[in-house]
Amino acid sequence: MTGGGPPPKPPSETSDKIINILASDSILIGQIVVTSWVHKRSDKANFIQFYEKRGLNEFENVVLHAEKMIEIAQTIGDKESEMYGHQEMGNAFLYFARYDDVIDCGKKCLKMAQEIDSTEGMMNAYCRLMVAYRHMQKHDDTILYAHKLLDCAMKNNDQKAMMMNAYSKLGQAHLALKHYQDAADFVKKCIEIAREIEERRVEVKAYLVMGQIYNALSDYDNGIIFCNKCIELAISIGDKVDEANAYRFLGVIYYYLQKYDDAIQNFKKCINMAQETGEKKIEAQAYLGLASVYHRSVDKESIDKAIKYGKKCLDISQEIGDKKTEMDGHYCLAHTHMDSMQLNEVSQSIDAGMAIATELGDKEAEENFKETSSIFYGCVGLVDKRSIPSVNEFLEVPTCSEDELLQDLDQAFKEVDVSCSVNLFCIREMGNFYHSMGQNNMAVRCFKEGLPTAESCSDTGQLSQFYYGFGQLLCSLNRELNVAEHYLRKAIRCFEAIFTALGSLDEFKISIFDKYVDSYKLLAILLTKDKQIEEAVLVLDRCRARALKDLMMSNFKMEQEKSNDEHLEYSDVLSLVSRNDFSIAFYSLCFGAFLKFFVGGETNLHYSGCLNHSLQIDVDTLFDEMGVREVVDCENRSLDKEEDIQKEQRRSQEEYEELNQATALLLNENSAETKGSTLEALFKILKCERILSSKQDEVVIIPEGPLYQVPFPALRDPRTEKYLSETKRIRLAPSLATLKALQERTEDYYSKKGALIVGNPLVGKVMFDGEEK
Repeated sequence: MTGGGPPPKPPSETSDKIINILASDSILIGQIVVTSWVHKRSDKANFIQFYEKRGLNEFENVVLHAEKMIEIAQTIGDKESEMYGHQEMGNAFLYFARYDDVIDCGKKCLKMAQEIDSTEGMMNAYCRLMVAYRHMQKHDDTILYAHKLLDCAMKNNDQKAMMMNAYSKLGQAHLALKHYQDAADFVKKCIEIAREIEERRVEVKAYLVMGQIYNALSDYDNGIIFCNKCIELAISIGDKVDEANAYRFLGVIYYYLQKYDDAIQNFKKCINMAQETGEKKIEAQAYLGLASVYHRSVDKESIDKAIKYGKKCLDISQEIGDKKTEMDGHYCLAHTHMDSMQLNEVSQSIDAGMAIATELGDKEAEENFKETSSIFYGCVGLVDKRSIPSVNEFLEVPTCSEDELLQDLDQAFKEVDVSCSVNLFCIREMGNFYHSMGQNNMAVRCFKEGLPTAESCSDTGQLSQFYYGFGQLLCSLNRELNVAEHYLRKAIRCFEAIFTALGSLDEFKISIFDKYVDSYKLLAILLTKDKQIEEAVLVLDRCRARALKDLMMSNFKMEQEKSNDEHLEYSDVLSLVSRNDFSIAFYSLCFGAFLKFFVGGETNLHYSGCLNHSLQIDVDTLFDEMGVREVVDCENRSLDKEEDIQKEQRRSQEEYEELNQATALLLNENSAETKGSTLEALFKILKCERILSSKQDEVVIIPEGPLYQVPFPALRDPRTEKYLSETKRIRLAPSLATLKALQERTEDYYSKKGALIVGNPLVGKVMFDGEEK
């Protein structure tokens, strides 16, 4: 770099590599003066060896010999040579990216330059400090020392090169701080000086920074102009690195302009040039740009390309240790996998990206990954883990009437350029707002107008929620129930696509049903109203069986070919009954309704339903009456003292007597009326007379929710006062599909080795039946 520097002193053989490093940062290289040190040092061997090593680019030895130079200069009291020794050491540390050491050398150099009143030394020190802080992204410190350099250069015969580099660094620092107007002002001054002193490389970089500034300001036309200026000048001087970077930024600008073909073309030019020059960081960033462009498309081919290029970005950034680009790659892949419902990969990308963001201390990136996690948790039903505020929280204090609010929201949704997924979410929320305000016709219209958007949306989670919302609205209004059934089925198909995409993420296969189960249950209620009872049973069973069956395949190593997702048919249910000679009682709780289905040997399916007012209360009452929730502590054998053992024995005896009293109370005829009333009430509520009327001796009960707590064998027929277990053999199963899968297993599949009992044979004396044994 030339022009505008201080009067040169006898030059040193400055390393070409250090020159390139500093030149790439647009820094004026101060001329290193060692003449006085040479004259004062009789033994010139160290001096010669010092520069020979520099010529060989052995920068480790540069540090060693610079230290020797400083030591000798201190011995003979030569502060100027000591200052230059610190400068040389700072250059070497800059090569190794040891920026803390660069700062230490720069401050020592600055102190000595001030002591000997060396303007040149002060400017060189400010340069090194400015560059080091810039690399460390400490932008306020960069600005501080850039201004010091600028002031010093202006006072010293307007040192143009120094001023140019100060303006360059000021522009970059203000750009990083998002002070875009200040950044533009400083970079323009840098360009003026660069043109004046014909410093083309600095001019190229300045054009590139201006392109970035205008891109940040969304002034894309000017951004394109400056990127093209950068490319034109870079080609003329053979600067392929900055030319590649300019193509990359053009790709970014065209991406924001939604000119995706132009974006792809420029990103590919960048990749070709980066590969030619070996600039792997630029190559990785260009692949990230390509992945982002293809992610915007909804077709499978584009999504596959987005994943392909995203993975290339990861491979290269991991190879060169570029954590920031790797983190951005994980973020892009997380969203791309989300759109293609590859939820296992989504989870992995979020975890990997969040780990890097935490390592780098990048708070903004951490928040971005938290938001992505919230979307993911919402998709799989873990709503309590979401950290994004709901729309209702933003609208708690309306500043206008409800009608005005709806009009403003409707207009805003139409004007704002958002993704298809966000647009669909907004349409659904608008429909829900209209419905909550009693404007039902507007609510229905809102959902119907959103159907074309839904058809073009690839976000399966949003689709499922939208279709369910539309079906729920029509059901609540008792309108177009055939249309409601159609969209509830579409909601279920979308959900099951999400479920399939979970792959090996078993921990989400239960929680996800908590989010999407309402689609099944609402459809079942709709089917029962339409007298499609058999189909209603199958829908309800599929609701509960899907996760259970999949987990069985995973946890109990059931054969993969048997785990295909075939739908259970009603003929399968009848076949189960006829082949195994049992009846089936199927119970389901759907919102406020309690649905009961019974299948016996005959082909007719019996159904009854009632409102579910107090089923959980009845179960809790029964448990309290039977005393089965009594808590009895185990004997404490952890104390060694004899008196403690005796005390423990007395306590155990008292607890045993209390337990005997409770058992006697349960068996006492005086309490039979209270106990029997609840057992008989549940017998009636559960329609157990249907079970008794079946010809089969065995019944398989498929309960749900609190019904798993019901002691079915103890339920009593009020007509005969017989317990259900006295009349029927009773089994429980979680679902019809699970029952079918287990019944189809051969005997060879099950273990026949009996039970493994583990105990301590040296337990010593214990209390049993009130006696020490």
